[in-house]
Amino acid sequence: MSATRLDYLCKVDKELKEAERLENVNPVQYKHELRRLLSSVERYRKSMDRTDQELDGARKRAMYQAVMLKASALSVNIQNTLSDLQEKSDNSADIVNWFLNFARGHVYIVAAIIMFLIICLLILS
Repeated sequence: MSATRLDYLCKVDKELKEAERLENVNPVQYKHELRRLLSSVERYRKSMDRTDQELDGARKRAMYQAVMLKASALSVNIQNTLSDLQEKSDNSADIVNWFLNFARGHVYIVAAIIMFLIICLLILS
């Protein structure tokens, strides 16, 4: 319970006790005090409704901010993963390019290696 609610409840309790004390005094004054007390309780109820609405709004804003924060973190994780995959893909492409460049420059060596592998496969099968 917030401090303002406790303060207000204490004030209402004090006014109730004062109204009970006035009960034995004057009916007109008692009626006036009772109206004052009821209006005080009504103001309290309205302020609590407004406080509850503000709390609901704050709770919704906090939940929205949490969702946005999680979405942002997820977006960063996805971007990091994509950049890692791009880097690995670039590395793989570099290896393939190196092999193709080597094959273009050393056609006879590559042909000999391929023929050797074919002969090995034929012998093993």
